[in-house]
Amino acid sequence: MKRLFFIVMLLLAVGATTGFGQQQNEVSAKEQKKLDKQKDKALKNEKALKKYELYNKLVKDSTFVFMADNWTDERNTSVSIDPTINFLVVKKEKSFFQFGLDNMGPGFNGLGGASIDSRVVSYRYHKGKNSKKSSQLIMTVKSRYLQGTMTFVMTFFGESATVDVTGANGRRISLQGALFPLEKVNLMGSGSEY
Repeated sequence: MKRLFFIVMLLLAVGATTGFGQQQNEVSAKEQKKLDKQKDKALKNEKALKKYELYNKLVKDSTFVFMADNWTDERNTSVSIDPTINFLVVKKEKSFFQFGLDNMGPGFNGLGGASIDSRVVSYRYHKGKNSKKSSQLIMTVKSRYLQGTMTFVMTFFGESATVDVTGANGRRISLQGALFPLEKVNLMGSGSEY
């Protein structure tokens, strides 16, 4: 009888530990999924932080290209546009702004829009406190071909940037896109100087 009792207790103990081990594996799978989610989130945040730091460095050094892929006019009409013909180049005290729509036909610059080569008159940069807060650039340019000045207000955070452009005539457009280092971009119509 003692032997039978001992065998039953041994079987119960082995069964209990096996069941406990399976429960631990189930919890581990849930924990693993949670850890994977946290890891993905951390990688995404790290990528956004690197992009934020790159954007701030480019703007602080005043050598960058903003390439727009979306255009919004004063009436809030939004249009997808070609970034290779819609861009702003800033290189220290010089700037080059080109804009146009694909379906406009040839414009003043032969590409379907206008190009404005200018010099930077005012350049004010304000860095956000962290990658979740936006940084801002307010730049005023003057071109010998335009009466008055143009103002560019760029706001950027994460991986995107928005530039509000106010022309010499007071009309405004808003462009959405991304910033790039000057040397890594191939642009149409920007001239060999850039």
